[in-house]
Amino acid sequence: MGGWPLWHSYRSEARAVMEAIRDPSTAAVTAAAAKSGEIDRGDFAGIYRTMIDAMLAEGP
Repeated sequence: MGGWPLWHSYRSEARAVMEAIRDPSTAAVTAAAAKSGEIDRGDFAGIYRTMIDAMLAEGP
């Protein structure tokens, strides 16, 4: 690995994932909207996780 920590070899793949999920799907936005009514408005992490879960549920 050339002296770099192992995770450095996955940086380009991680960036590709972040670019792919930057724009949420319609299902993710819908899930976030539903979740936002259930929780404290300051729980943006929970909303984000809900959005990611909805995108993962859509499949490839």
